[in-house]
Amino acid sequence: MKSDIRKIGRTIIRNVIDLGRNIEEIYKTEPTYKIKINKLERLDSKGADISKLISVTHNLVFENQPLFFKVAMDEELSRIRHELRINLNDGRHNLIDIQKQVIEYLNQSKKHDQFIRKLQRVKHLKDQFELKTKSNIIEVLNGLNPVTFEINPSYPLKLSLEMLESDQAIELIRKVRSKQVVVKKITLPAAAPFSDDFNSEEKETEIIIDLESLKNSFTASGRDLFDFVMQYDYPKEIDFGQKVTIYCQLISLYPDVMDVTDRYLLIDDLEYVIVNPK
Repeated sequence: MKSDIRKIGRTIIRNVIDLGRNIEEIYKTEPTYKIKINKLERLDSKGADISKLISVTHNLVFENQPLFFKVAMDEELSRIRHELRINLNDGRHNLIDIQKQVIEYLNQSKKHDQFIRKLQRVKHLKDQFELKTKSNIIEVLNGLNPVTFEINPSYPLKLSLEMLESDQAIELIRKVRSKQVVVKKITLPAAAPFSDDFNSEEKETEIIIDLESLKNSFTASGRDLFDFVMQYDYPKEIDFGQKVTIYCQLISLYPDVMDVTDRYLLIDDLEYVIVNPK
């Protein structure tokens, strides 16, 4: 009973994470709008099923069976129910954001699909030399005002030599010259030259831990994930808290290769679940 309750919460969180990842992947990688729309609609239906599962689970555990949980309640069951409540709330909130995102993706995909269909029909009519006879393109083009997008023409006026030699032209030239703004070019001072020992100085570089490589090593090791993370030979010195963070990141990023068991261990007041490679 306890293991089933614990599995439900983790299963919901895993399905919500997979749903969000699949929606992003389909929208960004699927080249055909028709297939993209069909897949997004199926994932939207899957999101509705997950939402129903969350509601049914909440009613069953927290609403419909108060007497059972009151009689059978112990410290472990209380902790499991608290963990389940957190998972259900997180899953519900994330699912709302995912459903909003899939609706936006569907609207964009349908809009683009309609535009492509119209463009294909116009091209077909153009190739068949029937665009003018079977469409209102002439009426549409006549209703446009493309002149607003053209550059304003300028008509320079060339003065005669007699005009330029007169006193009136000199006054006009001085008046125009006074209104012109002369922008002074700012010259930046040259930087100091590099010292001779610049290239020989040691530069501090940031070392990034490759989680993909870490995951591959874990799946080949056959060991418990927590023990593997703690004993792994990292390229830099990291503390216990950072190792715990890496442990959680691997479970979240690669659930397909993780076998999350129902067994727990305690180390330094930290309880963690035993995870083996599939």
